[in-house]
Amino acid sequence: MNQQREVIYARRRQALEGERLKSEVFEYLDEFINGIVDKYYDDGNVEKIHEELLQGLLVDFKDRI
Repeated sequence: MNQQREVIYARRRQALEGERLKSEVFEYLDEFINGIVDKYYDDGNVEKIHEELLQGLLVDFKDRI
């Protein structure tokens, strides 16, 4: 827990000091989405991919698939 707090405060400091976090955010999104797709793609379970993306990101991609 303390280690997580240190990471969060370090990132907060970076943001307050003007450092860009955009690339980190996109990297996390890429890892998250790729993890879900890798998990269900081979089975062709598009509905489960949609469900986990909706649950994890609170964005409905159904109209975009």
